[in-house]
Amino acid sequence: MPKHQHLYMRNFRVMQNDDRGFYSAIGLARKAGKIVAGTVAVTQAVGRRKVRLVIVTEDLGTNTLNKIKAACNETGAELISYGSSEMLGNAIGRESIKIIGIIDRNFIKLILSKMQIEWR
Repeated sequence: MPKHQHLYMRNFRVMQNDDRGFYSAIGLARKAGKIVAGTVAVTQAVGRRKVRLVIVTEDLGTNTLNKIKAACNETGAELISYGSSEMLGNAIGRESIKIIGIIDRNFIKLILSKMQIEWR
């Protein structure tokens, strides 16, 4: 490849320090077994009040997002839309994932602190 050409990747963006901390915290939660991944699993866990924070990607479909919002509103779980499915998937060791739920309060506080959000 000539020196003046650049390789551009779709949906690629350089992570800022906040992004690295956010995705690292999610990776730690996964290693500790404090994450539920996938639409069905997260919806069921929210319904059982097991999950208190749901993270969806910005490329999640409207119908799925509406279902998750309804479940979160019913149980009082927090909902955040952030990043792409590739970035979130990479954080938990998958190719891509559009929705995860965080079970542990301490990991919720850690993840939200990386986004400069205070959790009650």
